[in-house]
Amino acid sequence: MKQEIHEELGILQGTSINVDGGVFTVHGPKGEIQKKLYNPKIKVSVTNSMVVFEAKKGTQREKRLIKAHIAHLKNMIKGVNQAHNYKLRICSSHFPMTASVKGNVFEIKNFVGETIP
Repeated sequence: MKQEIHEELGILQGTSINVDGGVFTVHGPKGEIQKKLYNPKIKVSVTNSMVVFEAKKGTQREKRLIKAHIAHLKNMIKGVNQAHNYKLRICSSHFPMTASVKGNVFEIKNFVGETIP
């Protein structure tokens, strides 16, 4: 059943979003991210604090795409506002291996039983 779909996404203060040809550019204090999210049946407009997605005579497919676009934009906004920190975890099941950092070189010894690092 075709219906008019209208969804809005709020923009955090200090973050700006631009749309040009289906390419979303999100600027924030931690950087900038670009992603292409385009569908000809979905119209996108950006105001100063809202991103509005609209589909005239939209089906379930367009509704799912709009929800997916909103999820991607939320993750992009989170990415430019918060720092990302990842800790590498190493586990070995059979061969005892050692990992070390020497200067800017990450070295693994005895990886899968190999003799050279």
